[in-house]
This record gives sequence, C-alpha cells and structure tokens, in this order.
Amino acid sequence: MAPTDTWPVIALRSKRGELEAVSSLGPTLRAQPLLSLELEPDKPRDGLLQRVVRAVHELQDRDCLAMVDASHLPADGRFPQGGAGALEALYDLLADTTDLLRPDPAPFVPVIPADADQQQIAATWRLGEEIGHGCALRARVSTISPRQVADFVAQPGIDPATTDLVLDLGYVDSAADPVVAQVVRLLDDFERQATFRSRTLLSGSVPKLLSHSHAWEQPRYEELVWQAASAAGPRDLRFGDYGVVHPGAEPGRFPSVHMNVKYSCSDHWLYVRERVANPGVEGEQALAAGVVCRGIVESGSFSGPEYSWGDGLIARGAAGSVETLGARSKLIALGTSHHLSYLSGWAAA
Repeated sequence: MAPTDTWPVIALRSKRGELEAVSSLGPTLRAQPLLSLELEPDKPRDGLLQRVVRAVHELQDRDCLAMVDASHLPADGRFPQGGAGALEALYDLLADTTDLLRPDPAPFVPVIPADADQQQIAATWRLGEEIGHGCALRARVSTISPRQVADFVAQPGIDPATTDLVLDLGYVDSAADPVVAQVVRLLDDFERQATFRSRTLLSGSVPKLLSHSHAWEQPRYEELVWQAASAAGPRDLRFGDYGVVHPGAEPGRFPSVHMNVKYSCSDHWLYVRERVANPGVEGEQALAAGVVCRGIVESGSFSGPEYSWGDGLIARGAAGSVETLGARSKLIALGTSHHLSYLSGWAAA
C-alpha cells in the first residue's frame, strides 16, 4: 500500500453519487478519501456495509488507503455499539470477502471523533491496531479543545505517531484572517500535546443551496484558507475538502426543480444550474442535465473528456447523449469523479 499521508484528503459520504465516482476511478489516484458512513433510520445495515466494502476494495486496487468514519451512526438495533461497532462489522465483512486475489482483508484507517467517550476510543483504537494502519482523530474546530486532545493522548496504548489528525473546519465562505488565526492557534496547541503522523485541514465552501441559474463562479475558499494556514503555521499541513457537496449536506425537504454540477477549477468553483422544464415528466431531468453539461463544456473551464470518467460523460451529455443523466446522484458522481482527478493532479504537482 502506497504512503498516503502527504496526499490531499477528500471527505465523501457513503451515498450513491460519491461511491459511483469511486467505483469509476482511473488507474491513478493521489487523494485519500475519508468515507463518512450514513444510514437512514428505515434502511437495513447490510446495503451500507456492502457499498463501503466495494469502495474499500476499489481503493485497495489503486493502492489507496481510505479513512472510514462511522461516528454519524447511532447506537440502535442495526449497530448496537454505535460507530465503533459499525467499523468492526465492516472489517469482519472485509475479512469474509477475501479470495485468491485478496488473501487478506482490505485495510482502512478507522476514524475516532475527538468527542467520543473512552469506550469508543479504546474500541476503535484496538481495531486500528488489528488492521495495522493506525487511526485518525477527527476534531471539529467549532467544538474541539486542547483538553480533549490531551485526554485522547493520555489514554493507555494510544500512539500519536500512528494517528492522523484531521482538523475539520466545516463550511467556509471566506478566508478571513480570524478563521486562519483560529486554525493556526489550534494546530499550535495540538503540536504541544503530541506529534501526529500527519495533520490535515478539512473544509468545504460549496453552499448548501445554489441560488442562481445558468453558470457562475466562486473562489475555492477551502484552498485559500489552507494556503493561509500553511503559510502561517505548519508547512506540512495536508489539504482536505468535502468534494462537490456541502459539509453538512442532508436530503432536501422538497424535490428540486433544477439540475446542477459543481465543477472544481484551479482557482474557483464553476457552478452550472438549469431548471427542469417539466418536472415529473419522464426524461425532462436528463434534458436539463444535458444543458448543464453543455454549460460546462462551453464555459472555458472544461478540462476535456479524457480528464476523468465524469468529464467523459459531461462531454457526451453536452453532445446530446443524456440517457443516463436523469438522476441527481449521477451529476454528483460526475462532479466527484472530476474532483478526484483534480486533487490527484494537484498532489502530483
């Protein structure tokens, strides 16, 4: 497994669009996914675990080690031990899917939330030791305190040298000095507590709702904040973002009458959003998706059809081949596919 502790990190949800992008990756990936497991209250656990197993295998085939965060899963009948139990169930399932090509369970890095109780921390840490690749500590800037990090480091058996620190800033809509100063101060506080295997600043600037139509641009504030924090703080600070979704993305209350793609570029986001002419009529969403694809291709920011699997479908959609583009999750998959290639090229540079 290639070392990934200098690659950019991309936080992905265990949803159809993002995982479809993972399954359609090219042979070269230089970004480390942080998979957040999410499961609706009325859904069984087996479907979620199977989707994540496929994603972990896809990443293993590309010599990439995923982080997996199950802290959003409640302790209920599906996972009585909550997030720590879900990670153990995932690893058990990976152990059950070994074969001649994969004689050992596919590895991943279990994620420990900084606000977890001692029992959850101990259980997840033991799992990380069993898998053999350590753990990640995910600390949310809005709630974390140096005391929580000190308590984590003080737990028996915890080794910061095999722990990746992920400092999660959440949604950012500017790169204002106070935001950067807060991040640098926290990183300094953590450095006094322990030396971690790697440190990542994770944030996202994609808004929860797009409010315009057609095409417009927005600065990539997540990159601007990271650049400023790196200049003022640790030079080896890894970059992380939330891909093409809002950091707190949840299902919309009402069905949208628009189709959109969020497209990452070297110094901005390109947002293209078009209204569905006749909502509820079969094929109309796909037609609107084709208009969105044409807007990207004609924008001057298009990377070309060979850039990624998603860019290839965008080019075909712009040319009128829209049959497979009617689901909103498909457009998330296209944007995520492009973004994974964007981060991989950014890392290589």
